[in-house]
Amino acid sequence: MKHRLSRIEFVLPRWDEGEMDPEFVGKAEVGAFCRSGDPWDLPENPSVGMALEWILRIARGFGFERELARLGTDHQTVMDCVFMPVENGKFAHLANTHPLILMHCLWRMTVYYGRQQCVDMTVPIAGDTMSPDSHFWSAFLERIREKDIGLVFLPNGTLPEWGPEVQLGNPNLNLDPREMSPGIARVFTEADFSELPEEPDWKEITDLSQMIDGYTLAESLPEVGDLFEWFNQLWQAHLEEGEAFPHSSVHLWLMLFACQRDYLRDIWDSENADGSPSIYAIGMRNLYLAFRWAVQDEQRHPDAGTPLYLRARPR
Repeated sequence: MKHRLSRIEFVLPRWDEGEMDPEFVGKAEVGAFCRSGDPWDLPENPSVGMALEWILRIARGFGFERELARLGTDHQTVMDCVFMPVENGKFAHLANTHPLILMHCLWRMTVYYGRQQCVDMTVPIAGDTMSPDSHFWSAFLERIREKDIGLVFLPNGTLPEWGPEVQLGNPNLNLDPREMSPGIARVFTEADFSELPEEPDWKEITDLSQMIDGYTLAESLPEVGDLFEWFNQLWQAHLEEGEAFPHSSVHLWLMLFACQRDYLRDIWDSENADGSPSIYAIGMRNLYLAFRWAVQDEQRHPDAGTPLYLRARPR
């Protein structure tokens, strides 16, 4: 399961070593990690309970369902495609699994152990290579220590940075909300995404795509820069390798803008010889649905990195 994401942030929990089981190994290292946010501070071979406790605290006990949805996956898919193969002795896929998914698998181990109530949580996590948790932990450490993975841990007490401010309305185009469908017009006039259509038509996609000044916005974001160079890499990776779209709605909106400016008109309804939708048409609909889900989720649950959209200024 491959995923190319923009930045996801987790503020690490408060860590009091005195609250932990005195037999747990790795308490000091995990405490240092919670204070520094540096993945290299995490212990290589802590007690099972120690490795899982801070995952449980970050997940607030309920896993990472929201984050998985933003990756374009869910709990059951992770269980089927990542967790179960490890239980069956297959591990090669872990090297390419996003670390957030590995965190969810580790969280799932806490649920499993909680139900079993017969596991010694003080044993070293790497001591039993037959257990899934040792493979998830080692793969997780390896992935989060890579560069540019899009997952950032902020030291306990950090106030996370918010995303960019984006002014709606394109000064190069004369957009009239009276000529838009109600759900699209509501975005333009109120910066309200709650009524975005589930199945938009070509005009709705065009109105939405042009609602931002994509060229100027792309240049203002250091991680984007040249719009089409950035877009082409992401688009081809999605079509050819199954890479996920970016995490943030602002990046997804830029991709919609790039499609509309480039070749979206020709692929929106394109078909294969048998009449089925082409890979390009499917990709475009996937892109719109990813944007719709992301922007509505950000509006309902704003957190670190959430863009602020400002409604269009009246002319």
